[in-house]
Amino acid sequence: MPLPIPRSRAEIAALQQQRKVAAVKNALRAPFHQTRLKGIDPERVADPARWREIPLLLKEDLRALPPEQYFSDFCLAKPHEIAEYWRSGGVTGEPLFYPRTYADLPYCMLGFDRTFQCVGFETGDICHMSLPLGIHPAGQMWARSAENLGIGTIWAGAGASTPSTVQLSLIAGLKPTILLTMSSYGLHLANLAEAQGIDLRQSSIRKILCTAEPLSQAKREKLAAMWGAEVFDCFGMTEASMMGAEGPGTEGYRIWTDLFFIEVIDPTTKAPAPEGAPGMLVTTGFFKVRGTNIDHSEFEDFMFRSPEVADFKVEVVNVGGLDELVLSIEVSPETDRAAVVAHLARRTKMKFAVTPRINLLERGTLAREFESSVKAPRFVDRR
Repeated sequence: MPLPIPRSRAEIAALQQQRKVAAVKNALRAPFHQTRLKGIDPERVADPARWREIPLLLKEDLRALPPEQYFSDFCLAKPHEIAEYWRSGGVTGEPLFYPRTYADLPYCMLGFDRTFQCVGFETGDICHMSLPLGIHPAGQMWARSAENLGIGTIWAGAGASTPSTVQLSLIAGLKPTILLTMSSYGLHLANLAEAQGIDLRQSSIRKILCTAEPLSQAKREKLAAMWGAEVFDCFGMTEASMMGAEGPGTEGYRIWTDLFFIEVIDPTTKAPAPEGAPGMLVTTGFFKVRGTNIDHSEFEDFMFRSPEVADFKVEVVNVGGLDELVLSIEVSPETDRAAVVAHLARRTKMKFAVTPRINLLERGTLAREFESSVKAPRFVDRR
């Protein structure tokens, strides 16, 4: 283990002060940051006021660079130092490929290890890993981490590589105790099992660890009810590693503050939010439709509290110069489809002040579309 767990908040604060200076010095080695950070004195960034002078860096800023410039001006690793490349998993824009060095990987692995340690595991646990196994790192890193910690692993991968019906058979036959998945795929497996007359509440899965997409309270409750299991969330970034996770008996995330300096900022001023006040972790998902902001998390919670809706996708398109919200949904076969559409349109208008165009899809359509994605593209701006 490359870092011992800090023993106090004071120890964490001292570590962060030292590493902020080191991080800025390291960034200034890159031509990209030499321009952005001009005038920033790395020796003074331990002072919160000086730290806030560093401009926010968004993925869109990096995606704007031609590939050759991205690797020459932003990335510092030399070819002989690179152990592997990690693909960013966002659902918008061109993906970025981050070189991870041999020196990086032990610290990256530590971030994944801690998610299992937060959730808790026992000797004899087996993890059914339903994340993509490919150039996006999460699936392979978690599978390696589980084996390092003594957790048996089923490297199932996403539904595109191992069909969902096969995954249900593996769960029934091999009896894993932990399911590691994106929450949308966990719900898809549960919907598929329900259609086949399988009661997953009687399965061997007792804990579900979710990642890669927002987990609303409504989605959490639905997932827990359909699987009869405890549901935990965790989050991280391809640019870093796993950065925090939930655990039994606690509310909210435990954050690895010895590895990452994470700031919750005010969405308007971009300044750090006061302690205890809500804010955002630099970026947040929302649409602006005809002057109305629609927060993705809020809309997802609204949809998953609609019991008649099995699955959904939201798109914003431009028709005749006007923005339009298009809501594609799947419902149970026995449902009065016309009544569901009318009721959902009214509720959406009342809640978000926008009347959607609603498309009814056959069951399983969205699951097939989502299975090949690192993150389910549930919210798509097509303007």
